[in-house]
Amino acid sequence: MTKKLAILLLIAAPVLAACGSKRTGAPGPIGASGATSPRTATEAFLAAAKAQDLQALSLIWGSQAGPARATMPREELERREVVMLCHLRHETHEILEEGSLLGQQRRLVVELTQGKITRRTSIVTEPTQSGAWYVLSVDLEPLQDLCAAGR
Repeated sequence: MTKKLAILLLIAAPVLAACGSKRTGAPGPIGASGATSPRTATEAFLAAAKAQDLQALSLIWGSQAGPARATMPREELERREVVMLCHLRHETHEILEEGSLLGQQRRLVVELTQGKITRRTSIVTEPTQSGAWYVLSVDLEPLQDLCAAGR
């Protein structure tokens, strides 16, 4: 997969509706989608990827407009998720660092391990106006051999 294609797969489609609940300050998911912080969004995203759970992934992957499942066509959503699940295949993960990006976006550096392969990548998170956090994008290029190892 080319870098351009990987980036294209992760660019969110134009958003159609806003979704999310008020931030409670408690760790973990907010209502049916989103999370209370960049770290809990990333943890939920990686847990969904590890479980190979398309439904859970579609509730934590999104943008300031809400979950991807509410903002893009189902067929496109599922195609993108399948690609992400392949690249995000892992047995263990660790969040190594977190930093600020544009606006309120946060970039988290994570390390994924599958068997003897360990790779680092970046995950970008973004909050909704109501305070729910979503994983906006993940850099799949450094994870290509994790996908290949699972075949």
